[in-house]
Amino acid sequence: MNLKLRTILLGLGYILLPVFWLTTYAQADVYATQVIDEDHVSNSALAIDENLGTRAQIESNSGLALGIGAYTGFLELGYTSTIPANTTTYLKIQTEDDILRLLLSGGLGNLLSDVLGIALVGNQEILVEARNGNTTILQADSVDPNTFDNARVRLVTDTVGEYYIAITPDQAYNRIYIANRLGSLIGLNNTRTLDVFGGYYATGTLQCNDPAFTSFDGDGLSLDILQIGDAGVQNPERAIDNDATTFSELSLGVIDVAASIEQIIYFDRASQPDEDFKISLRIDPTLIALGVLNNIQFEAYNGTALISSSNLASLLNLDLLGILQSGAVTQVPFEVAGPADRIVIRYSSLLGVNAFQRLDLFDVALTPAIPVIDAASQNLRCVQEILPV
Repeated sequence: MNLKLRTILLGLGYILLPVFWLTTYAQADVYATQVIDEDHVSNSALAIDENLGTRAQIESNSGLALGIGAYTGFLELGYTSTIPANTTTYLKIQTEDDILRLLLSGGLGNLLSDVLGIALVGNQEILVEARNGNTTILQADSVDPNTFDNARVRLVTDTVGEYYIAITPDQAYNRIYIANRLGSLIGLNNTRTLDVFGGYYATGTLQCNDPAFTSFDGDGLSLDILQIGDAGVQNPERAIDNDATTFSELSLGVIDVAASIEQIIYFDRASQPDEDFKISLRIDPTLIALGVLNNIQFEAYNGTALISSSNLASLLNLDLLGILQSGAVTQVPFEVAGPADRIVIRYSSLLGVNAFQRLDLFDVALTPAIPVIDAASQNLRCVQEILPV
């Protein structure tokens, strides 16, 4: 092949590469488009119109004395075909009572309900199930927030603070059922509505696979620490809003007990084998001097499988350490051993120090794969000779 023809083909390759990329990395969200069953639901068709801006409303009523006139509403949505095991359905919802921000905190839900004065039991309650036909294969109930504290069922929020149930059965399924109940504390003849916007699962891959959802959790925290120590995660959605100036705050306050706080970042689709992650964060230099870098852990998961785990200290070179020690936002590369769809950033407490322990999380992003060009075309000297006019 002569030099001129090779150069033309190489130029065409660069022009066509974006088209090939978009074709290869096509993606689609598959929605539940059937109403299998319903009771006390308004506008159920709006839950299957493939538009997450419209909603059906499930209504429940507490009834009169002795439960006369009480009813529970429910909605069962179906897919047109069976979904493989370990596929996540995201069901967008909104409750009338303020319980979803409690469920967003996973195992901290019960403690936060005491802090915020919101009862998870006795008021508005939600039950969600994944079903295969009439058989229930996975469920979670808001009266027990621990059922929303695992890799199979989580309450997550998106970039604008709207809520979704992420449910991932370990068996094939084709239906999602959700019920709106009222507990004994709600009083007589009261109603509550549960909005259901729709449910979907993601297929394919994305050229720009930005983080889609987030949630948080903690371990070893007590009611006193949450009330007095200012522990928890503030503004979690700001870590996934694609804004380099905003951040979530992972805080343990000033404590001297073994505890941890973590934020979980979810991607709609798993990373590609040749992609890694970049985590942008900021830490008070005082904490770095006290040795906190070994207490910050990054974990990558694909579904329920742990793919990679590293502490922050092991990921820093001298340049990155210098940036971090200056108090500036630092982009830390996190190489993973395989495709991952979930990143956990965990902050474990430093013991024996009198300092406010906090981490600012700005972003978790995928490092794009670099296109591979045929080695036979990599003659930079020849290309350079052609370019001058």
